[in-house]
Amino acid sequence: MVWVSDSLAASAYSSLQSPENLKDEGVHITHVEKDFVAFCSSGLYQQLINKRRLFIRSVGHGTINALLDDLLQDKVINQEEMCKVKDENHTVMDRARVLIDLIIGKGRHACWKFIQHLKEEDPELACKMGVHLC
Repeated sequence: MVWVSDSLAASAYSSLQSPENLKDEGVHITHVEKDFVAFCSSGLYQQLINKRRLFIRSVGHGTINALLDDLLQDKVINQEEMCKVKDENHTVMDRARVLIDLIIGKGRHACWKFIQHLKEEDPELACKMGVHLC
């Protein structure tokens, strides 16, 4: 995680880095406060791919439902995709597998949103997966 200040010294450098350039490089804003902005690199995208199996074996039914609601609200997934995860899969592991594969297939931004919601809904699992720090 990188913290960036809005001080005058920092603003001279920050004019060289537009938000569009940061996004292209796989860096995303994760938190904004009065004087600071936190950025997180796309390394979390790869980490999510690497922890896929752990997620599938560890996530609970309630967390999956909460993640689906959060991701639908953020328009990361649509109603049809939500129904596919919930209605076409009978076990928690099957739902988890379809959900994480759907999110990974949507790219870095979807993965980042997924991780943010996972940290809120199940901090213990996020910690176990190693995605709790960002």
